[in-house]
Amino acid sequence: MIISCFSLSGQTRAVVENAIPDVEWDAAFTRTEGWTGGDVAGTVNMGDGRTVWMFGDSWIGKVGEGKHVGGSHMINNVIAIHDSSELGSVRAPLYKDIHFAWGPNNSENKPTAWIIPKTRTDGEWYWPSGGGVVIPGCNGTQKLIVFLFHLARRGEEDSSWNFKHIGSAMAIVDDAQETIEKWKTRQLTIPYSTKPESATHIHSPRTINWGVSAILQIKEPLHEKSGFLYIYGIDDSEVLNKKLFLARVYPDDVEKLDQWQFFSGEDNWSAFLGDAISIAENVPSELSVNEDVRLNADTFVMVHSEPLFGRKIMIRRAPNPEGPWSDPEPIYTVPGLDRGKEYFTYAAKGHLHLSRQNELLVTYIINANSIWEMAIDAAIYRPRFIRASLHPDL
Repeated sequence: MIISCFSLSGQTRAVVENAIPDVEWDAAFTRTEGWTGGDVAGTVNMGDGRTVWMFGDSWIGKVGEGKHVGGSHMINNVIAIHDSSELGSVRAPLYKDIHFAWGPNNSENKPTAWIIPKTRTDGEWYWPSGGGVVIPGCNGTQKLIVFLFHLARRGEEDSSWNFKHIGSAMAIVDDAQETIEKWKTRQLTIPYSTKPESATHIHSPRTINWGVSAILQIKEPLHEKSGFLYIYGIDDSEVLNKKLFLARVYPDDVEKLDQWQFFSGEDNWSAFLGDAISIAENVPSELSVNEDVRLNADTFVMVHSEPLFGRKIMIRRAPNPEGPWSDPEPIYTVPGLDRGKEYFTYAAKGHLHLSRQNELLVTYIINANSIWEMAIDAAIYRPRFIRASLHPDL
């Protein structure tokens, strides 16, 4: 057992690196037909007992003898949904109760992604960024927002790293209270980089990939201006020091991009993205932020993998959505990377609404640099689950 301490708001708190694998959740997502693997693994709490999962590049096909067999295909994004388990709201759903969705087969009878850029050219696609939110409406209606990275090929080379970010977007489901088969999806492009004319005193362009996490805070009584939707984005222009930024907007105005505000220090929010300042540094390209209302005071919990594909899973805390954020502390060391010389881990995220008291359910991904190694080892490239024990005083 490893105990690490850090200070938050003048108080010393402890993080215990004693997380354990959750074999029940692992079993639910160990599948041999249909969806058989994918990364990202972000979740949205639908607020009615349902959970939506968002996956990036995904295997569709069959698994045999521990391998993705011939006839399997990879598509760029998949979603899944399940109700609370009949074993309890913080237990894994039964295998049969997770329903996956992707696009129809194309002219070659191959599966397609759940959502494809409407302005798509050859070599462009969406990956879920990991963040999403449900905005409740009148008469039981639900609007689901899934945030997306817009990607394109860098060139013609055959490489797992042959991609670049070219923007951010939202997939919008206005009828999310319906069953997943009835969902109708719209999409909206999010401006992702500053322009010199949009900055007041910061004149350097920056690229921010929005929607890695999102938090909806609604206050009573419920009305259109009763709280904020907070949207986290990552500036990855410095590979060795990626930075986290924060936007906010009234929930009903999320599609009015000119209504977004950006945290610019202290208690200030600006309508100009160029005024935004980073709220945390040394983060990877994916993370999660949850509001932990189980404690005596509201606390925000960030989970991410160790940057530059380190083996650790890290946690940070803050008293407010914008921080100040504590330094990252490890809660788990990912095992099994020595099984393949090109294996690495990434995409750690916390799923607070699926967690037991004083615990945090966390997912992470093990992947390989070679798609061939990925194909012959179906035990990797799917979410793996741990339960991280949080100190009772944390």
